Amino acid sequence: MVHESSQHAEEAVRCRRLRELGVSVFECDLLRLPAQPPRWRVDVIYHLAASATTEDPGARFEVNSDGTCQLLNWLGSSLKGKRVIYTGTLASVDLEDLRLAPVTEATPCTPKTPYGRTKLLGEEWVRKKAAEFGYDYTILRLCTIVGRGYRPGGMFGVLPQLLRRDSWASRLNWPGRVSLLSVTDLTEILLALPTLSQTSNELYVASNGETLTFDGILDEMARLLGVRRTRVCLPRWLWWFMGSVSWHAMSTPGIPYRWQNFAWRLSHLIRGGLWADAAKLNQALRRRFESAADAMREIYADPSRQL
Repeated sequence: MVHESSQHAEEAVRCRRLRELGVSVFECDLLRLPAQPPRWRVDVIYHLAASATTEDPGARFEVNSDGTCQLLNWLGSSLKGKRVIYTGTLASVDLEDLRLAPVTEATPCTPKTPYGRTKLLGEEWVRKKAAEFGYDYTILRLCTIVGRGYRPGGMFGVLPQLLRRDSWASRLNWPGRVSLLSVTDLTEILLALPTLSQTSNELYVASNGETLTFDGILDEMARLLGVRRTRVCLPRWLWWFMGSVSWHAMSTPGIPYRWQNFAWRLSHLIRGGLWADAAKLNQALRRRFESAADAMREIYADPSRQL
């Protein structure tokens, strides 16, 4: 396994746990790879490494694009006849219009954040290098993943804090739709993809198939956490206005990065840009997925399962 070197303590914890499971860990920086790769005997390469802290203006987002290119060049001819599985993100899409339509594989991509742009460039490198090095690939654009190991700065770490504080943000009837997928189901999908010939050289968006709103997710979180949630319902016209303002604020010159990122998150809470129709993938797999409620119950019922 190759992963980006990190100073964060949680990365060291995860590496230690992988070693305890018998996984061989080769630590390196995707932007400064050694001269020669180890002599691995593998059939499938899973490229899951990414810089995903969208809220951090100093994050090394080039790991997602340049790092992917350098990794593929590093492995080079050893990739011939292999399958490369690359995990992208719905954040590479960023719908331009206000229609309530889920993201599909055919939805045009106009990413507004460094994270979304560099992850999309990573996809392009995977396609381009496939012809050069003779491998097959599958690109999986992930929706929001829920389960153990969630980022403390992500929605599953932040929203419970807002609910416990009875924050105004946790009271609103957020209309944006969102797709979720449990980390357990994601693992099974990743394992199944290389075994299905029809998934070769294909792009898929991922989702458990549920149609949820952020408002509904907050209700479910409050129930699982045993917190009383007082809802404040804003009219549709006001949500439409706030969604339009937040969307256009992302591209306004001179606005600090953190405010642009806040506007990006806000627009998705309102407009539903992280809602996916995964019919293509689900038809190929023909299996049922864990509900968002069950996936959240696993992490909030037992805090020790968070890492």
